[in-house]
Amino acid sequence: MSNYLWLFGENLASTANNNSFYFWKDVVLKDDGIDKYIVLERNKNNLKVYKSLDKAEKKFVVWKNSLKHYRLYLGADMYFVTLSYKDITPSKFLFFNLSLYINKPLIYLQHGTLGIKKIGYVGNGYNNCMFRFIYYNKSIKDTLVKENNFKPYQLHYGVYPPRYKELAIRHKKYHENDKENFNRLQEENITAHNQAKLLCSLSNSHLFTNTSQQYFSIGEDMWQSMLIDL
Repeated sequence: MSNYLWLFGENLASTANNNSFYFWKDVVLKDDGIDKYIVLERNKNNLKVYKSLDKAEKKFVVWKNSLKHYRLYLGADMYFVTLSYKDITPSKFLFFNLSLYINKPLIYLQHGTLGIKKIGYVGNGYNNCMFRFIYYNKSIKDTLVKENNFKPYQLHYGVYPPRYKELAIRHKKYHENDKENFNRLQEENITAHNQAKLLCSLSNSHLFTNTSQQYFSIGEDMWQSMLIDL
């Protein structure tokens, strides 16, 4: 018996840095009877990402508009997209332009900005194939039901977008560069070092060099200074 097949894509397959890619990367090698492929366009950035993948992951990358992409698109049991169903559909086959529509269940991962903008997607969109719509802001669920006609079963709350995993990795590397600066500050002024350690820890911020501080007793004075800097 053959495995189930899931097909992932994002931004018309032009990127590998959004929710579909990081969701795919997290599940691709799980042994659960499902083959999980991601569609990527052959461009400079995607090729760079492809080279960074391990050998097992590379087996589940399919290049956009290839014969394999066309076959996987037709044979997939479920689609996962970030922006549109066009994230996973072939747009060309040989010398012919294609305009395909989906008729399989679709998981819409979106990219986590619905708290600040209204969307045009509706519950019965995509030929009634909208199986799950992931939202990351609990306050918008009622709006999606009332204004976008989603059924409650279609909506699934995600604690955070999958792409935040990359932000966490970058954040860790970002703070790894602080050690040398803290050591230098400790040699110069132990009190300032201890204060900086505390403030950076509480604010989850970075220790910068070649900077100065200015105290403002009221906010209006601070804004005036910022206007001058601008």
